[in-house]
Amino acid sequence: MLRWLLNRRTMAALATLVVAVVLMTLTARERQRVTVVENWLLDALAPVTRAAHQVAAVVDGARQQIAELARLREENQRLRQELERYRQQQAVMERGYRSYSRIRALLALKEREPGAVAAANVIGRDPDRWLEEVLLDVGTADGVAVDMVVIEPRGVVGRITRTTRFTATVLLLTDPQSGVGVLVSRSGDAGVAVGDPARSGTLEVRFFNRDADVKVGDRVVTSGYGGLFPPNLDVGEVIELRYDETGLVLEAVVQPFVDFDRLFEVLVVQPVQRSWELR
Repeated sequence: MLRWLLNRRTMAALATLVVAVVLMTLTARERQRVTVVENWLLDALAPVTRAAHQVAAVVDGARQQIAELARLREENQRLRQELERYRQQQAVMERGYRSYSRIRALLALKEREPGAVAAANVIGRDPDRWLEEVLLDVGTADGVAVDMVVIEPRGVVGRITRTTRFTATVLLLTDPQSGVGVLVSRSGDAGVAVGDPARSGTLEVRFFNRDADVKVGDRVVTSGYGGLFPPNLDVGEVIELRYDETGLVLEAVVQPFVDFDRLFEVLVVQPVQRSWELR
């Protein structure tokens, strides 16, 4: 109880003192001189006044900093969203440019290829036969038939094995059951290329001549022998040389020029007639 009374008295004294100072400050404006008591009180309360001003300044500065931080946070979020929109727009533009470049290259190939039948889009592939078959959006209604050859600007893709009215299935060059006559463009040595069962996505070329002149880095093209595939179509590059298990047959591992993981647009062309069909 005594502590409560002392606290009340202390608060009352302070309140009285503050009121007195305020009154003296207001009345001092109407008087030319300040009394001794007023001077004493003003001097005594000067540290308190300065401290109060400093605290107010700190509080106001902190408030302004908090407001500025909030504004910067909002601005940062806005800039992040804007940057993400720009990135998305850039990605769309890059995809559009790549598509435009592919289509332009395909149209140029179509103009150069006298046996062109139809340009087509790759619309599907079997996940279990990713490097073996693809599905095109053209069929018999577009003049496409079985055994027609499929190419793209980088080289040979494969041949048509099945058709419907509006679709066609392509057996890719990388299928071990596929086969195409090839030759080394530098030396002219010939062989047969099939999908390499030991290295997915590559070709295995078996040369007719055990002493064939072939080197790593040589360019391999279609020979035109055996029909179907026209001659001088790009196939790939030799990346390895080896002999078969008998040691009698020279083999080359060839990396196709076509990226079979990224097939989008292709060109269907007429096959070369087999020699026995010309009779």
